[in-house]
Amino acid sequence: MNDGPDPDLARGSSFDELVREGVSLIPAYAPAWTNYNPSDPGITLVELLAYFSEILAYRGLRITPDAKLHFLRLLEGRTASATDPLAGAPSVTVDAAIRARVEDLSRRECAVTPGDFEQLATHAAAAHRHGRAGLRAICVPERDLRRTVGTLHPMAANAAADVSVVLALDPALPGEAGDALCRHVEEALAPRCLLTTRAYVVRAAHLHAFVACRIAPKPGVPLAVVAEAVDAALRRRFDPIAGEEAAFGAGPFGRPLHLANVAGAIERTEGVDYVEDVVLLRLSMDRVIGEDRSSVGIRVGVVARVGEDTRLGGLASLAMWRLETDRTGEAETVLLQPWELIDVRLARDAVRGIAGNGLAFGAGGEDRG
Repeated sequence: MNDGPDPDLARGSSFDELVREGVSLIPAYAPAWTNYNPSDPGITLVELLAYFSEILAYRGLRITPDAKLHFLRLLEGRTASATDPLAGAPSVTVDAAIRARVEDLSRRECAVTPGDFEQLATHAAAAHRHGRAGLRAICVPERDLRRTVGTLHPMAANAAADVSVVLALDPALPGEAGDALCRHVEEALAPRCLLTTRAYVVRAAHLHAFVACRIAPKPGVPLAVVAEAVDAALRRRFDPIAGEEAAFGAGPFGRPLHLANVAGAIERTEGVDYVEDVVLLRLSMDRVIGEDRSSVGIRVGVVARVGEDTRLGGLASLAMWRLETDRTGEAETVLLQPWELIDVRLARDAVRGIAGNGLAFGAGGEDRG
């Protein structure tokens, strides 16, 4: 196998190749032009353009190291010097120096656009001992999220001069360590902001969705084992930090949760024959699932009738804006704000099995009718 450079990249197209390519394009752009003889004035022009194109390509591919060194001096803002360490260096060395200088010039020093804030924030977070490479951030302009992140309420006050940067931190990171990381990033952004701009850095709000369902295990597989496998599969699929969708670059922030995808992930789990009555049982900003006020009770494929299929009250009533239904009224999607993350857990105490006779049973095997 030849690992050398591609010969087509080391030279430009020849005169004959350029003429052939130009003539081949004539039918597409000028169908009435049918005389391709060398005596035709149009062919003469094609040959003339091919001649000069070949000359320019030849010159362009033969940039000398001295010319590259002169370009590097222009980038660095200095004049020629007899003591230049790169004088007489091979072309490859000068190329590397030019690339390094261009990268240095393209580095963001001032935060203006949301992309600037996000890049500077991720770089600052990676330099902190509690940060990590590849940490994701999102910039929310004209919002002060310090008092709205971490609640189920969707509203956030407008603040024209404020910019909030949200970091996707691991929920297992202790609160003090997460606060220290946010303060470090905020201090790093402060001198890079424009005049009158106030930048706030907060950790992302994690919305926890707890689901319940009826599962038909495959023969010989205990329901408790299947429940463990389903919970692990949901974590792998929907974890906003290290889940499959986040790993493929789907972007963790504001990603809606489609209940049909939850049912599909459960059904594809090893040991599951089929699944029925997938229920979005609770929505919570913490992992405590015993609070009635966080109950929702929306089932895939069941019309959501207020007061019957749903239970409103407390935090749940504030979260009802998150539930999107189709034109028939069936619940389809859980909506998020652009700065929120969502993960999915299995509510173990609400999982029921389906026996071959269609009866439901709990983890202990007793009939539930």
